[in-house]
Amino acid sequence: MVQSEDKATKEKGVPDFWFIGMKSHHGLRQNIAKHDQGALKYLTDIKWSRINDSEGFKLEFTFGPTPYFKNSVLEKTYRMIDETDIVLEEAIGTVIHWYPGQCWIEKAERSFFNFFKPLEVPTDVEGFEV
Repeated sequence: MVQSEDKATKEKGVPDFWFIGMKSHHGLRQNIAKHDQGALKYLTDIKWSRINDSEGFKLEFTFGPTPYFKNSVLEKTYRMIDETDIVLEEAIGTVIHWYPGQCWIEKAERSFFNFFKPLEVPTDVEGFEV
């Protein structure tokens, strides 16, 4: 009985749950390239949290130890100027610390991990200054 209890405490949740869920979602599937799949199998949790009441939100992607990069958490933070009209002020992503020879996103046309690159927000759009 002790052996089965140890196994139960080590195994939590459904294996590859987030990877399978993301691959099954039409919108996300398009951004997951073949070379992303190995790293995404280490994804253990995704959390959403609000920042300073209504200034924006943060997405937090938690990974188990992976042979691809050193980070255990990758974040994307969206700060809003005005959440009522949903005006984006900035989007900040975690810098991924890749292990040598594992950074494929610079060479790839598309990659899920490009999501963590900073998003450039225009400051002047045809006479509308933010």
